[in-house]
Amino acid sequence: MEYVLVLDGDGQHLPEEIPAFLEAANATHAAALCETESSKYDFETEMLVIAARRGGSIATVPVSTVYGDEVSKIHPLRDTIRFFQLMHRLKHAA
Repeated sequence: MEYVLVLDGDGQHLPEEIPAFLEAANATHAAALCETESSKYDFETEMLVIAARRGGSIATVPVSTVYGDEVSKIHPLRDTIRFFQLMHRLKHAA
């Protein structure tokens, strides 16, 4: 397996832009395959921290964000607490 690309299923990002991700991955030799304990909005943050700790290359790619009339499922207080819990867990796992 060369790459794993995770794309939200809510239609917020355009699948047509996947080639840009693959180009960036090839250019930076980015690779990350890791197990995480997260399963909500903190999942991406945990993956990035694990990849960085393993010496992986991390690249950014500008993408479109498509907003419709859907309502956000983010709960500011709950998700902020979850994020700080992740930071605490990752700090002690270092």
